[in-house]
Amino acid sequence: MDEPFGIPPNGISEIENGLRRVDVDDLIALAVALDVSPAVLLMPNPELPDENGEGVVYLDPADPLDTKHVWNWLTARDSLTTGAMAEGANELESCDDPDFDYEERELWRRRTLPRFARERRGDG
Repeated sequence: MDEPFGIPPNGISEIENGLRRVDVDDLIALAVALDVSPAVLLMPNPELPDENGEGVVYLDPADPLDTKHVWNWLTARDSLTTGAMAEGANELESCDDPDFDYEERELWRRRTLPRFARERRGDG
């Protein structure tokens, strides 16, 4: 392979200048080259971050989302909807079940994650 990680020498410049779209192979190659998780490259920079870097990000221009919520989605810890549903239920005090968020999250994780990636209860 002549090109490091499959990106041609002018590829980075083309990506930076908007002349080349980043596909999944490029994303993985860049993550390997930078020694970071692909999720780090996908995470939008927060607007109005506080001293911890937390703020809001926009996946939809009309819907600001908490940075932790988006990060948890990108790293398959939670869905975009269950966290918001639980927050809304708690705000309205219409959810008497303290396990609501946990149960919804676990259903989503079982549906989303491959078996090898699921954490098992009781494992160290």
